[in-house]
Amino acid sequence: MVALVVLALAGPGIPAVAATPAGAITVAAVPADSGDLAAGAALRLFVSLTNGTTAATEAATVSVSVAGAPVANSSTLADWFSGANKTNLAARAVGTASFPLVAGGLSSGVPVTIPAASLPFGAAGVYPVSVTIATAGKTLGEARSAVAWNVSSPTAVPVAVAVALTVPAGESTFLTAAELSTYTAPGGMLTREIGDIQNQAVAVGIDPRILASIRVLGNGAPQSARDWLDQLRALPNETFPLAWADADVTAPLHAGESSILETKSLDYAIDPSQFPVDQTPPGGTPTPTPTSGPTTPVVPTSATLVAWNYTLPLLSWPAENSVVTSDLAKLDQSGLTSAILASTNVTQPGNAGASAKVGNTTLAISDSVLSGYLRTAIQSTVRAASSEALTELTTSLALVSREAGGSPPTVLLTLGRNWATADTNFERSVSEISAHSWSTPTTLAGILTASPVTTTIAKKTQSSSRIALVTSMLAAERSIVSFAPIAKAPDILTSSTRLQLLSLLSNEWTPTSWLTAGRAFLVQSDKVVGSVKVDPSNEILAIADQTSLPVSVSNGLDQDVTVSLVVASLSTRVTLDKKDTVQTVTVDEGAQKRILIPMSALSNGKASIVVTLRSSTGIQIGKSVTININVQAGWETAGTLIFAALIVGLFAFGIIRTIRARRKAAHSSDAT
Repeated sequence: MVALVVLALAGPGIPAVAATPAGAITVAAVPADSGDLAAGAALRLFVSLTNGTTAATEAATVSVSVAGAPVANSSTLADWFSGANKTNLAARAVGTASFPLVAGGLSSGVPVTIPAASLPFGAAGVYPVSVTIATAGKTLGEARSAVAWNVSSPTAVPVAVAVALTVPAGESTFLTAAELSTYTAPGGMLTREIGDIQNQAVAVGIDPRILASIRVLGNGAPQSARDWLDQLRALPNETFPLAWADADVTAPLHAGESSILETKSLDYAIDPSQFPVDQTPPGGTPTPTPTSGPTTPVVPTSATLVAWNYTLPLLSWPAENSVVTSDLAKLDQSGLTSAILASTNVTQPGNAGASAKVGNTTLAISDSVLSGYLRTAIQSTVRAASSEALTELTTSLALVSREAGGSPPTVLLTLGRNWATADTNFERSVSEISAHSWSTPTTLAGILTASPVTTTIAKKTQSSSRIALVTSMLAAERSIVSFAPIAKAPDILTSSTRLQLLSLLSNEWTPTSWLTAGRAFLVQSDKVVGSVKVDPSNEILAIADQTSLPVSVSNGLDQDVTVSLVVASLSTRVTLDKKDTVQTVTVDEGAQKRILIPMSALSNGKASIVVTLRSSTGIQIGKSVTININVQAGWETAGTLIFAALIVGLFAFGIIRTIRARRKAAHSSDAT
């Protein structure tokens, strides 16, 4: 705003600067000092025009008009800013100024000063302001603003701000060392976030995945990440826990879950070799290595990986406009007895303030309209748009102060989950809240401990398509849980799948990217449960009464599996010994194992044997495979008999021939 005031005092024209073409012309009008106008002071505006078209505008005239009376209430002011109120509340023309032509794709601005004597203001209050830029025959654009004229309050409006400390959404379980290095490097997202909040009175929701990801790496954690964790520990701000990866806590409930999704054991991810025997506490003295006795690493546990000394440990922050009344009881059952909800998610009087209660749950209600102004101010990449939003916020708070008299309600403002993707205006915007006499910082704890107003939940439902996909994702997780007992380390499968699911439910996803990631999770889950299977087989020729059926089992997992191989004959031509119908088989990771099943062939013809894999809990693994057998076992016995008959026949023929020869010889002797 200092820059704006300097520009307003600098002279008649500001050189055009490059702007992002948007295909349209937009006009912005920003009062000096975010609309805080003292009695007897001139109204100073900085008016800008962004030409998103390809053609240059003509030289134009800026016309400024104001309201003759202050706005009566906050809803009227909000409708004025949004354009929902089509009535021209600022109909009193008070001055004009020249505006230069603006080439296509560029923007330009001029300061406009309206003398105090030209302003029709009488009673202290918030006055709408309208600015129009027009040529002789065409209106180029209009901007709506307001000023808080001669507003002072003996009792300022208490304003609390809550933000989420998170990173962009991803599909991984833990953040990798490379990701942590990027996020905690100079200019990295986590570095910027902690730089923004460390000098501001804001409450911070912390994603426990960030804490665990740094701690689980032990000696392998980047130094920048360790330093960042120390900085976070040193913050004086109020803190409260988010769900793992800032997951949406209500969508699974609406998809049929009976309780809040939480992490399973994190022990599977801990590598003891990454942790030293001696650990030095931050700023402390190294613990000397014992001279005798066992020396073991100081290894974290699932609990210590995510442990934090939260000032508000029982507070939850569900996704905006996602809560139904039954959700609160389930949050309470998990130990979360208080929650932050948006004002659009509840039904309560307009002046009720931020402290509320539904059943046994204490609520901190964020003002959706005012939070929207703050979010725009912080995240807008265009300075004029950011300043406009700040003016909307500060003048709205001035009106709240005026409406409430000596007992102004507490206001809670929240930022969007992805606020840090563009946070160049954070410090400037948050500081502006306490820069005026009508508002002052307060704490989130103060809201939660104040006398609440009993309210009701205004039912807000997430889209049916989102809930349908979440339902499928939960079913996919259950299939992996059923499959997991066959693995050598089943907790690796179940725990990592739950972490991945929570990461995919993160509030940081955009709708389009989440849809893609969610569908990919379903495909990957199918691959996991299909990675252990009986390999299909061609028809087998059985040529003996007693033979063996070869069966191959493949393991596509990255760990050993143990399964029960169950075989059953569908034909009386082949029988199996009962002791051979169920066999326990262990297959190495990424390998294939061949098993021979003894069988007996009773008669020739076609036969089938069904092979099924089951876990130790009796759950079928993969699909059953039918192996077809062509039994030709009788030929061996018949051949033996024929061969024996031939031998006997030859032997008999030889005997008969010998006898005949001897008889013939005897007859010859008698004749002589």
